[in-house]
Amino acid sequence: MTVLFTLHSCNKYLDREPLSNVTPQEYLNTEADLAAYTVGRYAFPSHSGWGLGTFANDNGTDNQVTSSYSTRWVPGEWRVPSSGGEWDFAQIRQLNYFLEQVLPKWKSGKLTGNSANITHYVGEAYFLRAYEYFNKVQALGDFPIVKNTLKDNMEELTATSIRQPRNMVVRFILSDLDSAITLLNDVAPDGKNRISKKAALLFKSRVGLFEGSWLKYHKGTAFVPGGTGWPGAKSHPNFSINIDNEINYFLE
Repeated sequence: MTVLFTLHSCNKYLDREPLSNVTPQEYLNTEADLAAYTVGRYAFPSHSGWGLGTFANDNGTDNQVTSSYSTRWVPGEWRVPSSGGEWDFAQIRQLNYFLEQVLPKWKSGKLTGNSANITHYVGEAYFLRAYEYFNKVQALGDFPIVKNTLKDNMEELTATSIRQPRNMVVRFILSDLDSAITLLNDVAPDGKNRISKKAALLFKSRVGLFEGSWLKYHKGTAFVPGGTGWPGAKSHPNFSINIDNEINYFLE
């Protein structure tokens, strides 16, 4: 009896929420939580260090000559790395998690703090997800559209990992930016150090100009959905597109 009582007591004692960590139930409930979470997802290029910083991105191109040559133009030297790369969903998952957790609380009025600031931070999440997807389109073209966090289920993960036509991904980006524009303040809660409505409007125009120009100048090639040799044809055998209408959609 003593042994059974001891084991029962230990299980009850151990079955507790961790005291040193923030649990999901205790987080993303206040204005401060939302502000901290979204600013932690800022992953913009920064001009840091003692060198050229972001200006060096043009090295070895027709825009900027350097003292050494770029191996990118040497046959056989521009290789796919064995690790790393752009096929990463960490940032997307974190933003999907934020929206999954926050939107129901926001709509039901369960979040505490300044309502205008809370709305702004929700807008930031939409902007940041759009920004991350734009990075993926620029690097990879066609890309999966994942709008929510996924369970560790092979069937679900396999189905969701199918790359969607790049024009559909960009339409999704613009939809997120429309949400951001609606929710963001003209001036961020803490001044000029965070995303604002005008920044979202500017970014939306950049996304549309980029994709419209890409479709226009690569029309009919494998770099455009529906073009000759397009790799996505196998995954989307019934795909069809009026490419000129799509170009006009992004450029107008």
